[in-house]
Amino acid sequence: MGLTKWISEDFIFINKAPEHFKPSHFSFNRLMLHCHEQFPESDFIYYYIGDNPQKDFLAPNQLGWESVCLLDDGSNIHEQVFDMEKGYLPTGMIRQMNEILNNVKDGY
Repeated sequence: MGLTKWISEDFIFINKAPEHFKPSHFSFNRLMLHCHEQFPESDFIYYYIGDNPQKDFLAPNQLGWESVCLLDDGSNIHEQVFDMEKGYLPTGMIRQMNEILNNVKDGY
């Protein structure tokens, strides 16, 4: 995904334990704890980028994160269905990853 262009590798978490799969809060809490341990004096705004409203945005929404949907360009594995409860929906949408930087500056 090329995330290390913007994020240090020690802030990227890949979870393979089924009991912690999304929409579990486990990995989100782990990342928040890591951020506060590394930068205890900082205030954070967390952003989560995903593409599957059925599972990707519920936990970050519940934790107060900004949740951003990368809209399907025809190559997504999961169908994007947005006819669901508000808690499952992203707080913002982008068509390409590079849009996130502009949207973060402008605010969602």
